[in-house]
Amino acid sequence: MDGDHGAQPGRGVLDEDHLFVAHLPGQLEGGHGGREYTLPSPSWRHAVKGSLCLGVLPVVLGRLYVDRQTGLLHLTRGDERRSARFRKGHIVHADTNVAEDHMGEVLARNGLLSAADLSRATARVGREGKRLGQVLQELRILDEHLLEDALALHVREVMRKAFTWEAGAYSFEAQPVDVRREDATLKVFTGEVVLEAARSVKDPAAVRRALGDPDRRLVLSVDPVLRFQQISLSPAESDVLALVDGTRTPRQLAAALSLPPEETERGLLGLLCLGLVEPAPAS
Repeated sequence: MDGDHGAQPGRGVLDEDHLFVAHLPGQLEGGHGGREYTLPSPSWRHAVKGSLCLGVLPVVLGRLYVDRQTGLLHLTRGDERRSARFRKGHIVHADTNVAEDHMGEVLARNGLLSAADLSRATARVGREGKRLGQVLQELRILDEHLLEDALALHVREVMRKAFTWEAGAYSFEAQPVDVRREDATLKVFTGEVVLEAARSVKDPAAVRRALGDPDRRLVLSVDPVLRFQQISLSPAESDVLALVDGTRTPRQLAAALSLPPEETERGLLGLLCLGLVEPAPAS
């Protein structure tokens, strides 16, 4: 398939003990070109990069979320650039060089900002070098609560355009938490972004590549923050989750449910990316 850069059959998020991303096409910065890597949490101290194809981005987003990482994720495809800033696993800001997906344009397109207000605010941003959100508050165009809604909408718009990329590249720069940085708390739950990314993978082959070994047992997460996160699952995802008991494999889950196999597999990918389910330790 076009855009499949280096992934090997049978390898995926299920291939290493408790490593959420057990295999992605890419390498550690400073490593050997083209070499596969497995990443325990401490490896996020390095810059991590790799190729994007269908099914990779949900896993990358999930790993950052589950491992509570802080830093900047870059996504590129040709001249297109998209990025998301993470703080302790949560997306706090997103940006892109695509003009139609700049924050002002997104708000205007969704009826949250008039053309006149956008023009007025943009002029002030240019003069004073401030963020658009700050200017919108100062001009009393948006209050604090509406600004949070606007920022959450912008994050979704910036990120979801990359969910269906069939080719591209990603890189993540781990950074220390900067307590002086004033990032707004988003109303969007990052887990919902991760789950939407997983649901967007419609190609069954791409889902299976991401899942990896279909005969690896699955267990529920022992991390209470992940196990009991508040998120709305689809009926299929709920059905899959209900059957994860530490004894079944992805293949057995698909056989046990009356759902189409590809629906079971896509639901399982979402649960893995959220950290609700994880591979069982190798015996």
